[in-house]
Amino acid sequence: MFFALQKVQCATSAGVLARIKNAFQDHNIDALKEQTVGLGADGAAVSFGVRGGVATLMKMQDGIDWLIPVHCVSHRLEISIADALKSTVFSEMDEMLVKIY
Repeated sequence: MFFALQKVQCATSAGVLARIKNAFQDHNIDALKEQTVGLGADGAAVSFGVRGGVATLMKMQDGIDWLIPVHCVSHRLEISIADALKSTVFSEMDEMLVKIY
């Protein structure tokens, strides 16, 4: 389930976490720690970095020790398919469609 769409002003883990907290406040939910179980995102370091990713900050700074970070299944599938189709006609078609779009 997606909770909210927020425009991120600063694409750092601190900036992303600030927007997550703002989304909770915008929906009158004061208990980030009590209401959060998991975090789904792409596999970028800003999301899951061991030293300073959003998931790490939520665990360390906000005390959400039980947080379950999940790499988005759809994103992983897209990466897998793109990797499997490298150097094929499908790769060329994908590149062409991206350029058109």
